[in-house]
Amino acid sequence: MDLLNHLQDFELELGDGDKAEGVVVGVSGGPDSLVLLHLLSRISKRLPHVHIAHLDHGLRPDSASDAQFVASIARSWNIPISIRHREIAKIASNRKISLEEAGRQERYAFLAEVAINEHINLILVGHNADDQVETVLMHLLRGAGLSGLGGMRPLTPIAAMCLPTVTALPSELQIGRPLLAVTRPEIESYCHTHELQPRRDASNTDNTFLRNRLRHEILPLLETVNPNLRTTLRRMAAVIGEEKRVVQQATSVAWRQVVVSQDESRVLLHRREFAQLLPGLQRRLLRHAIMQLRPNLRDIGFEQVSQAIDFCVSAQVRQQRSLAAQIALTVDYEHLIIAAAGTGSRPPEGLPLLGSAQNIPLAAPGETSMGDCGWSVRVDAPDYVHMKSIRANSDRWQAYVDADCLPGPLQLRPRHRGERFQPLGMNGDSQSLADFMTNARIPHACRNRLPLLVSGERVLWVPGWRLDQRARVRKSSRRIWRIRMLPPT
Repeated sequence: MDLLNHLQDFELELGDGDKAEGVVVGVSGGPDSLVLLHLLSRISKRLPHVHIAHLDHGLRPDSASDAQFVASIARSWNIPISIRHREIAKIASNRKISLEEAGRQERYAFLAEVAINEHINLILVGHNADDQVETVLMHLLRGAGLSGLGGMRPLTPIAAMCLPTVTALPSELQIGRPLLAVTRPEIESYCHTHELQPRRDASNTDNTFLRNRLRHEILPLLETVNPNLRTTLRRMAAVIGEEKRVVQQATSVAWRQVVVSQDESRVLLHRREFAQLLPGLQRRLLRHAIMQLRPNLRDIGFEQVSQAIDFCVSAQVRQQRSLAAQIALTVDYEHLIIAAAGTGSRPPEGLPLLGSAQNIPLAAPGETSMGDCGWSVRVDAPDYVHMKSIRANSDRWQAYVDADCLPGPLQLRPRHRGERFQPLGMNGDSQSLADFMTNARIPHACRNRLPLLVSGERVLWVPGWRLDQRARVRKSSRRIWRIRMLPPT
């Protein structure tokens, strides 16, 4: 089979809506990338704009010669080229990562840079079928989940590559791998047929690198047990890749059910709904939450996530544990808070909270603004309210009080230390506000900013939760105030 057919199959996979007017090709000078470039030159009429990108890793004394070789190919084939030099060893040391990972990060960051500069949305690289086998086996040895065992995909958004030094990548920019179904012997045969003379990277024989050990030692040994191992692993990766899409769909549904709110620094989950999910979905949701806050984070350990799941079940309110990359998990009464360290105790959204103005006198009757939170308080005296209507009131932000029993003007203020009131329904027994808020599961982060409706020094109402027994409307009440907390419009 002519390898050109693989390129045509890849064009079909792109679909009509994703047809590229041009491509950036990562070319190292090795057999894979050189074959890919040669194939592209054969369809140049359908793809008029091809741009070569070559990154000199600076890891070998002859790396500059590789750059010169690729530059000469670009000149002879009349293809524009961008070349960059990076000291990968220094970068790996500074970031405290492996040479392989540093090389991966810098290579894809450079390819993205070139594509953006050239206004191109498709980057092509020369990964082949044997690379796929090695990748899957590496992930298997590391205990990867579906994402890892599915191997490389023919088409991947570059935003999913987790590049710590690159931000604001275009969503439409993608990495394509047209040769992912082509074996290494087929590539070598193509080089021979078309008289291509690729560069040979001596580091590919260095068995200190895990990939090379797999290639030269472990895979040949495993093939003595299963001669069709490479085919088996490629098929497994393809199947898992398809099944991953099913899991992703289930994860999306669960995410919509469980997420209360999210922003760039915090994700809030329903604790009860989360606890009812299958463990596999719980793990995926936690990983997804972390990735929402740290999109460039690549590896999140299985044990770390599993321990976090156990913590969600067993932890007491206000307990906290570290996750990854300065992310903390905090357990609240109704919520699980995944947030950047130091932000987990932020009050939940949607509550009327006091700001700098700690005491707010209320116009009665009238409407009073609560300031920055956007809420306001309206006090009025309805002409007539039936007792049944008062008892049937289900609006947590509305209360009726007996105006004749008020010891002083109405105001909003925060709680005072040691303060007590008589919650309606407790037969006149008093309770400390601290105990009431604990029993009512009011989030700790908002307790000191939650407004209390008071008259004189008497607490009349904890808005959103409970009225004071002494403020209730009786059949004998002659004057009634209706107090409504109005959210921002």
